[in-house]
Amino acid sequence: MQRKKEKRAVFFLHLLLHEMIRVLYIVVTLEEATTIRVNALREGQGGDEREREKKQRRRENESLFQCGEVESIYLLVILVLLSLLLLRMIVIFAVAKIATRTYHDRSF
Repeated sequence: MQRKKEKRAVFFLHLLLHEMIRVLYIVVTLEEATTIRVNALREGQGGDEREREKKQRRRENESLFQCGEVESIYLLVILVLLSLLLLRMIVIFAVAKIATRTYHDRSF
């Protein structure tokens, strides 16, 4: 009986680790894509000299709040992903608990 509990605990830890790695991968991929896009916009790819000057002036006039919007979006995405991870683990644990209870009820 103790061995089954240990196996179940290891299984849940494995699931949790797998989900955390998945969330980290999504966050890193999102961060890289956004960084590439922001850098491309800041560099002002394409266009003539006049457009580049306009973009340069616009960039100089940006407030810190606008730059912080990307970071707040990251935090929001991370929060949502972690919430979904927690919800998923709770559901998995509840289903396993119900299944275990049902299995033990049948054996008696």
